[in-house]
Amino acid sequence: MSYDPEKMYPHPTKDIPASFIGEKEIPLSLLIIPDLSDCDLSSLLEDMRINGLKKPIHLSFKRTNEGKYAVADGNKRAFCAKRLKWLTIRAVCIS
Repeated sequence: MSYDPEKMYPHPTKDIPASFIGEKEIPLSLLIIPDLSDCDLSSLLEDMRINGLKKPIHLSFKRTNEGKYAVADGNKRAFCAKRLKWLTIRAVCIS
C-alpha cells in the first residue's frame, strides 16, 4: 500500500491563492463582514483605533460564489476595522 497524504488528507488550501497561506494582510473588500451595528462595540473600536489589531482574524479557506472569504473567527474585529476605514486586516487562513 502506498502512502499519499494528498489522498488521505485533501488539503483545502487549493481553494485559495498561495499568497494567502499563513498570516497575511488581506483586503477587507475580500471578506464577508456581518452587519454588527446593533452591538455595542465602542470599547473594541476605541482599542483598535489606539492599539491596532492585537490578534489576527481567522478566515475560512472556502470562497463564496462572489469570490469572498468568510470570517471564521473575528467578525467583531473585522467589523470594527471596516468602521475605522482600514483597507486591510491581518488574517490567518484556516480550514
